[in-house]
Formats: sequence, structure tokens, C-alpha cells
Amino acid sequence: MFDNAFRNRTLELLDAVDIPTKDLYQNLKELDVINTYLGGHAITISGVKKIIAAYPNKTKWTILDIACGGGDNIKALKKWASRQKKEIVFFGLDIKPACIEYASNQLGTGVIFLQMDFNELVAQDLSFDICTTALFAHHLFEEDLDNLVTILNQKSDYGYVINDLHRHYLAFHSIKILTRLFSKSYLVKNDACLSVARGFKKAELQILFQRLQISNFKIYWRWAFRWLIVGIKKEDYEV
Repeated sequence: MFDNAFRNRTLELLDAVDIPTKDLYQNLKELDVINTYLGGHAITISGVKKIIAAYPNKTKWTILDIACGGGDNIKALKKWASRQKKEIVFFGLDIKPACIEYASNQLGTGVIFLQMDFNELVAQDLSFDICTTALFAHHLFEEDLDNLVTILNQKSDYGYVINDLHRHYLAFHSIKILTRLFSKSYLVKNDACLSVARGFKKAELQILFQRLQISNFKIYWRWAFRWLIVGIKKEDYEV
């Protein structure tokens, strides 16, 4: 399953359209735990902080989280914004109605949800100050991956954040052991290590952005085996 040289193209179970709701909810719950304790949420927050810091005179923000899943990324950002007294309106986009329902129940009021395929954003007369996505890019290949990065760049007025996986043998075997020991979700047990196998090398990400002729970004490596990509629209601004 793991090949350090090439991304695995096997579909994850989470990509299915007919997942029983109970099983999907258990998966979303465990992903929140994983992202909390392995620092995934903190990585997205650090990217958003870099963008906000580039515009010190701007006081109100809108943030769209693409493929928001159970809303755990938004929940972490909301907590940070509350502590920092940042005025932010959050939007969550996901293709699965069950994810929108779960996220809505978790987050309560104050978040606007868009239930659609992210590709549909192209035809929408919508833009946001910041666009984020976490652990979604590795689900995509070719045209859809190009579309995601293009949409993040085009639909964000100030900047965008991509948080995704570094394909590495240590990450693959570590998460495989951890999920076998602690997970109660067959989705997580199957998909966690497969997600790493579908993750990225830095050179692959650089080639992707070069192909799309997007240059306003910087790639950071973050623990545990994550890539943080931050794009800032401010001309001549050093990310």
C-alpha cells in the first residue's frame, strides 16, 4: 500500500457516497481527536494567523473552510478567534449532507454552511477573505486537485491555507499502529494510513503550483508529518 515514490491511488472508504450515518459520525469524532492531539488544528490556525498578520489594519474577516467535514477545523478556529477577540464570520462547505448536519450540531449558530461540491464554487459569485482546507487535498488527483488549488487562490481575497499530509514511511506505520490500538471506527482504521500513502512530497506540491502558475505561496513542514501551505495576496509580501 505504501510507496514512497508515488501517491497511492486507492480510494478511501470515506470517499464513498453511501456511508451509514452512525459510522460517518464516529469517523468525524475520531478525526477531531486525532487533529487535536497531533496538532493538525494548530497548523491551520498558524496559517490563518500569518495571513491576518499581513493586514494589521483589517478588523473583520470571513473564512471559508472547504471540505469542512464535521466542522472540527472551524471549531478550533472559532475558539482561537474568540480568545484573540477577532471578528470572523465562518463558512463551511462540504458535499455530504450528513457532514453538514453533524458540523451544524457541533458548532451551533454563527456558521454559514454551503452543501455542494467544491467545484461548484467556480460558478458562484462568492469570495472570502481567507479560504482554508485541511486533509482534503490528498483525496484528489489531477484535474480536481488543480481545481482545488485554483479555487483557493481565486476565491480568497487576502490569502489561503492548505493543511495536508507528508507521505513518509514513519508517518504511515505510526498512524497504522495508533489507529489499530485506539480507534473504534473501521473508516479510520482503513483510511488513516491510506491517507498518508496518498499524501505529498514537497517537490510534488511545488510542481503543482508551478503548473498552475501560482507563485504567492510558501510551504512549511510541520509536526506531525504535515505540510502547511500559506498563500498571501499582498503584493511583494514575504510569506
